[in-house]
Amino acid sequence: MRAGRQVWKIDLIVDGGPENNNGAVAMLLESIPLKKLIAGVDATYSNSLIEAVNKILKYRCLFRGPIPDLEHLKSAVMKAIEDYNNRPHWTLWG
Repeated sequence: MRAGRQVWKIDLIVDGGPENNNGAVAMLLESIPLKKLIAGVDATYSNSLIEAVNKILKYRCLFRGPIPDLEHLKSAVMKAIEDYNNRPHWTLWG
């Protein structure tokens, strides 16, 4: 701890895209105790596994129809989780 402020040892791993590497993100990160690492540049590991799940969630479920409000979003996410958890994943041998 420094002068009443908790210091976290948390890394934020991002890809090299402009949505993660810009002035607004840099300014935000100056105000919070996160260390940004770019996968494949600053870190030998990557967040590609969770990004694959996020892609499935978005394209298989969320982008298929309108989501007019938070309640519809919650419902769509719950259905997506249920579907994902109960479907065979061939990369894991079913």
